Amino acid sequence: MASASRATYEEKQNLDFDTSYVQNQHTTTNQVMNDIMNIQLSNNSIRSSPECWMTSISTISRWGINAKQDDGQQNLQLIQHTSGSSYCAAMATEQQEVLALELTNCQLLRENEPLYDTSRQMDTVEEAVDTCLVGEGSAIPYVTSSCLPLMSQYARRLYHSILLHTNDICNRLTEEHLMLQKEEVTQMLVYATSAVSNQMQDILEDMKVQQRESERLHKTRDKAAAQTIEQMTIQTASFLQEHAEKLKSQQSAYLEEQTTIMKVQQLEREKIAASSLEQMTIQTESFLLAHAEKMKSQQNALINEQADKIKDLQEVSY
Repeated sequence: MASASRATYEEKQNLDFDTSYVQNQHTTTNQVMNDIMNIQLSNNSIRSSPECWMTSISTISRWGINAKQDDGQQNLQLIQHTSGSSYCAAMATEQQEVLALELTNCQLLRENEPLYDTSRQMDTVEEAVDTCLVGEGSAIPYVTSSCLPLMSQYARRLYHSILLHTNDICNRLTEEHLMLQKEEVTQMLVYATSAVSNQMQDILEDMKVQQRESERLHKTRDKAAAQTIEQMTIQTASFLQEHAEKLKSQQSAYLEEQTTIMKVQQLEREKIAASSLEQMTIQTESFLLAHAEKMKSQQNALINEQADKIKDLQEVSY
């Protein structure tokens, strides 16, 4: 069992450079490689060969779109790209780390240097190597954390240097992409501004035409309204005059009628007053006569009474 594991480990250490991926890869175009190589040539740091770049990118591309690891985490989502900037923009940090590790393995193979630390306990290393699929071109995704503990110091230093190198390339490509996007947006804004300006000019011309037409219609309506008002004024004046004459005639008739009624009523009231006065006169005369008779009777009685008293007094004095 140990000899079989050692054989697997040694096969990984002595894996020949495989360029068969380059012929069959579909997700990376020549334009992507040209962009990466142009940036790399202008950089004085570590340089990886085009073959290593193509092999590494093709290996990652084998993982497919929206591939998932055994732990359920989302892995690489690489699609067909037309430039190095779009390729870099599609990669997350973990994906750039895997790309740097594949480049490191390819570089070590070209230098005939081991990737793994051969001084460690072989059985422990061989068990962990099964989860580190770097350089195998497998369609099964993996993460760099499964490989870094097994690597030699030189391999780890080279990996970190290449990781900085790939990050720098992607950053520069992304900056160029952003500059191009900025220029495109600027041009679009200029075009849009010009188009809007032209549209505004057309709108202003249309508004001027509409304003002139509105003014003409307004004048026409004002003239028609003035004529209508004049006709209505004449008609109203005529109607008011006729109505005033009619009211005057009706008022005269009404006043005459009321005067006649008032005269009749006055005569009736005078007759009633005269009759009432006559009755009151009769009643007063009767009352006065009755009162005079009563007073006369009382006076006679009083005189008789006084006469009797005087007679009594005379008799007493004698």
